[in-house]
Amino acid sequence: MVPSTMSWLPEPVQPESPSRLPDDIGWLVGLYLAEGSRSGTCIQIAGHVNEMARFERLGEIARSYGGTCCMHRSGGNCATVNLHGKILNAVIDTYVSGHGAPNKHLSTACWRRSNAFLRAILDGYLTGDGHYDAQNDRWRLGFTRN
Repeated sequence: MVPSTMSWLPEPVQPESPSRLPDDIGWLVGLYLAEGSRSGTCIQIAGHVNEMARFERLGEIARSYGGTCCMHRSGGNCATVNLHGKILNAVIDTYVSGHGAPNKHLSTACWRRSNAFLRAILDGYLTGDGHYDAQNDRWRLGFTRN
């Protein structure tokens, strides 16, 4: 759903668009911002055991960049998806600065990409920490103190 009052950020005159990193890789970046952490070279995405569509999409992304993806139940209905791959880590290193929930943020490289890339980041973030409240016609975001 796109509100009629939506604003767009002005794009760079020539947005960067690496041929092997399509705009939709921003979805991984956004999901990592919302639900991700790293342990060494393992990218970990927290979630729920029933989020199979998310797991499948992460698996497709991992395989397309020569990486691997597996899900582990981490207690109750919680699950962690582990991604391994040099290119996947390079994507996160390029577009996310800071470590851990208190200071993770988008790097300046994001702002050199297109609005389509930024939209994919937003979609990934909302997949992790947001949900659409249809009754009130708005998105709700979940935040924690950290």
